[in-house]
Amino acid sequence: MAEDLSHIPENALLEINRKVFVYNSARAVFYAPSDVSGIGGMQHEWIRSVKSWYGGSARCDCVFIGKSEEPGFRGLHAARVFLFFSFKHDEVTYPCALIHWFSPVRDTPCEETGMWIVEPDWLHGGKPFLEVIHLDSIL
Repeated sequence: MAEDLSHIPENALLEINRKVFVYNSARAVFYAPSDVSGIGGMQHEWIRSVKSWYGGSARCDCVFIGKSEEPGFRGLHAARVFLFFSFKHDEVTYPCALIHWFSPVRDTPCEETGMWIVEPDWLHGGKPFLEVIHLDSIL
């Protein structure tokens, strides 16, 4: 999945001359028709990325990102959120996340659990494959 972006000329990159705001979490609101405990099935979850969770170690939650129209996990990417941030460009605010991509270890779910097993993606030299995405990409 790692794409070499070294061919992009530096003058094509976005220049941000304003403050970048960093957040510890983002709230995901979604419709879950099978869960009637919310108003009309509406639910929410907090996705967190913090250096210390209740005085302990860091907490970086994982998310799903749409990949294709295929059903189930085959239509999704998995990633761990390292940072939530936003910035303004041309008076438009862009909410973003810095993520570490994950990929399935095989083409089918685990036979014992029925769940997909994923592992982190790495670039050459053992560096994590990180990318900035728009928060609207997160499912």
